[in-house]
Amino acid sequence: GMIGEIWEAVVSTQSTGEHVGTYASLLAQQNACPALEQLCIGLSEVENVESYIAHCYLAIVKEDFHTAIALSDRACHIAPRYVPALVAKGCSEIMSNKTTASMVTFRTILSIRPNCFEAHKGMVIGLLKVERYKEAVIAAKESVKQCPGQARTFLLIAHATSRYPEENGKLRERAKDFYLKALSLDPSCEEAVCNVCNIFIREGKAKEGLEHVKTFLEHTSTSRAHTSAAECYLSLRQHEKAHQHFSIALELNMNYTRAMSGLQFLEQNDYSENEFVPASLQTNWSSI
Repeated sequence: GMIGEIWEAVVSTQSTGEHVGTYASLLAQQNACPALEQLCIGLSEVENVESYIAHCYLAIVKEDFHTAIALSDRACHIAPRYVPALVAKGCSEIMSNKTTASMVTFRTILSIRPNCFEAHKGMVIGLLKVERYKEAVIAAKESVKQCPGQARTFLLIAHATSRYPEENGKLRERAKDFYLKALSLDPSCEEAVCNVCNIFIREGKAKEGLEHVKTFLEHTSTSRAHTSAAECYLSLRQHEKAHQHFSIALELNMNYTRAMSGLQFLEQNDYSENEFVPASLQTNWSSI
């Protein structure tokens, strides 16, 4: 995958270049603390921009955001217009709830590199945090223009659109179209398939949602996708199949609370009285 390819690039280039910052960022998104620690040990002899960036992401994973900001500031002091350093700074700020500062950083990145997806994503997260929903959707649409043909840009629009308050229900439903677009560009996109299932169930079209998740499960088996399939079956009152998929989900991840809740619903409820309503849309930002 992408992490493996970037690691090859890190190893093959004897000098530490931009690849190290990208690799550290991807490891942080996957919460891969041991791998990040190993990377930082390898960089411990040098005090350069890449070392500060890697240590910054390690601090983010360890939720030491004060240290993360200090390290990213050092990196940016050495190289003020170096995009990986600025991305690390923006991420540190947004994780520390310094939302306004993070948006200034992400805007700076976009003025240097308009096709930097991480900066577009950071802007959208920041705008949603301060409840500027319309601007968040506009910022997400800009990522489609600047990073064409990428499924993750449509995920970004879908996430932004689905966050509108309930009174903007129609606009929130448009998120489904964007999730489907992401899925057409990347059929292996779990985030898109699971959220599109959720919306289909809410629209009373669980059969359509089920078709999408069944296609996904032909190639990939995850606890989240099996839970989505189970929720579709539950909505269609096919309780045996729902039970089967919730059980598989818990075999894959025994701590997956959404699957646990589904099984509890199956075991405790009188279906003639209680209609199943899925939990709200999940937004897994690290998967984008």
